[in-house]
Amino acid sequence: MSQQQSVGLIGVGLMGEAYARRLVAAGYAVLGDFAPEGRVRQTLKDTQLMLDQARKVGQKLPLLEIHAHMLAACMRHGEADADNAIVIEEIRRRVL
Repeated sequence: MSQQQSVGLIGVGLMGEAYARRLVAAGYAVLGDFAPEGRVRQTLKDTQLMLDQARKVGQKLPLLEIHAHMLAACMRHGEADADNAIVIEEIRRRVL
């Protein structure tokens, strides 16, 4: 195995480990543990910036608009500092 292949393999392994940790964290969030890794308020701010830029060039982003509405609803429910996975609670509020 070449040095380049070795480095690539290590990178894939590290990426896989980070991805696995994120999946575990997401699993806990689905179970109701919303310890913040990415906060709703920050994601909403970033989402609004993306939507503003898209509007300036005439690009529609309908799924991002839905996401922004979901995050805004979470903010109204006092969940600004919760992890982004809290949107599952907003979905539950809308469906149940």
